[in-house]
Amino acid sequence: MMRVIRSRESLPLHELRDAAGDLVANGRLGTLAEMSLLRERLEDHGVRAEVVFATPRPSGRTISLVKRVVHLSPPKRLGDPDTRTALVPHSLTEAEAELLAEYLESATALAIAASRVPDRMTGRLLVRPGVMTDGEWVWNLDWADYVRAYRVDPSQQFRDHARRRDYVPVELHEDRVQEVARALHIPG
Repeated sequence: MMRVIRSRESLPLHELRDAAGDLVANGRLGTLAEMSLLRERLEDHGVRAEVVFATPRPSGRTISLVKRVVHLSPPKRLGDPDTRTALVPHSLTEAEAELLAEYLESATALAIAASRVPDRMTGRLLVRPGVMTDGEWVWNLDWADYVRAYRVDPSQQFRDHARRRDYVPVELHEDRVQEVARALHIPG
């Protein structure tokens, strides 16, 4: 267990022992991707661990690794209210994820930031902030990065919409782009 912790964190030996004791006593909290990787590494070293979706529970000699749910605003039809959806990795096949990611990033940009920010799943991937539209739907550009990297599903309705368009967004006339930007209160 200490080897696994040391591979993730460079700690002096006395702190490493404390970290191992804390892991056994309290489990660990993180994203599904982080906890799944930690579980695999622990089990490769003979330590039983399970990923749970609630508070850690004592289960004998098994360590509870708690999945922290990450929520984002999914693509929505113009005029629909904002909602939140949980990011569930590996919900799409690789082929569908790639087609959908290309659609998400090749639509019309309403606003794009010049920088990148750490992703909310693991903090390791740099995602692109921005707002995109195909004239009917609007979404944040980072969805393209989450779909491609983690194969998360924004929604069945949005996938059906992109599929009906053969994953090719229409080119929007400048008047329509300005109309959508005004409806979303994005300065032109």
